[in-house]
Amino acid sequence: MSKPEKVQALRFNTGKPELNYLLTFPLAIYEFAKVCMYGGKKYDRGNYLKGGKPLSEYADCLLRHLTAWQNGEDIDPESECSHLGHVVWNALAICHFFLSGNCIDDRINEGSVK
Repeated sequence: MSKPEKVQALRFNTGKPELNYLLTFPLAIYEFAKVCMYGGKKYDRGNYLKGGKPLSEYADCLLRHLTAWQNGEDIDPESECSHLGHVVWNALAICHFFLSGNCIDDRINEGSVK
């Protein structure tokens, strides 16, 4: 008596993003999550989802944290989270709000700088 052949369930994932790539950076995701938790306590969880902020505010925060890290400060003294975790959070916020259109796009156009 032979065992019946196992048949795999159908999945139609061709061309869809392979989100498991996010799991290839577990340390960065962990630091990002710590920043999310800190922000949830400071501002209320999900406050950032209201959006509508100028993109320059996120860019300024990202650059302040990146500059602090570049100058040798690994941990933000206020949040006690990694500066790089804050960089990741702000980069994702810029990307999300720009792509969703839920922001004020106040970038300086190259042609407007003299």
